[in-house]
Amino acid sequence: MTDIAGWLPDGEHIVVSRRVPGGTLLQTLNIHTGVLSDKAEINNLKGGFVTLSPDGSQIAGGGGPSSIGRWRGIPYNPAYMRKVVFAINMTIDGYCGHETGIADDELHQYFTDLLRQSDIHILGRNTYELMYPFWHDVAVAQSESELINEFALAFDAIPKIVFSTTLERAEWNNTTLLRAGLQEKILELKQQPGKSIAIGSINVAAQVEQWGLIDEYHFVVHPIIAGRGPRLFQPGGGRSLTLASSKVFGSGAVALHYLKS
Repeated sequence: MTDIAGWLPDGEHIVVSRRVPGGTLLQTLNIHTGVLSDKAEINNLKGGFVTLSPDGSQIAGGGGPSSIGRWRGIPYNPAYMRKVVFAINMTIDGYCGHETGIADDELHQYFTDLLRQSDIHILGRNTYELMYPFWHDVAVAQSESELINEFALAFDAIPKIVFSTTLERAEWNNTTLLRAGLQEKILELKQQPGKSIAIGSINVAAQVEQWGLIDEYHFVVHPIIAGRGPRLFQPGGGRSLTLASSKVFGSGAVALHYLKS
């Protein structure tokens, strides 16, 4: 067997330690592509020790908060790793305030379809307080149009994690309050079988983006110039994305689906 020393900070590579004549060979394994590289960067490793069969087909063992021990006995396949998906409404001039946008049936159907591709939703305190109790009440009362009611039901039902150091308690059903360790939690979730992991808060997304853990982006750009409001990402860094698909709504809004390059 080949030892795996732990995760790299990008959450996409694990360090493989293999005994070879004359010493130990360190390699990095990309969990999405399965490609091994001889250029191992082993600073700031996270996670426990697990083992990988020499041909890369089996993962076993494990231990520690970010290990892949949950995969014991499961054939290794990068497709098993859950994707982190960020979706947001924004204006043409790049603002993401919840008070702007064209919130019609078509938009809600689009986000309902995205929600159904995920089985956990991570948000921050501000977004949580904007969404609850409004959408819970709509889900219970079914007080809006059919498509908006479907969105409310989907959002109300999905398990949620609220990342906040100031929120005293989360009262929404299926909701867990997380005060620390967001990066470790996301890495843990990515290692578990399931649907995508949805990010629904710009503050949370900004942190997760810095760690390089967002796999897919859904930007719905509305034909509005807001002139003010919160921005999507703060200056600094940068990332190239690959356009996967686009959709034009009847309102003139455009949904852009990007993949991390």
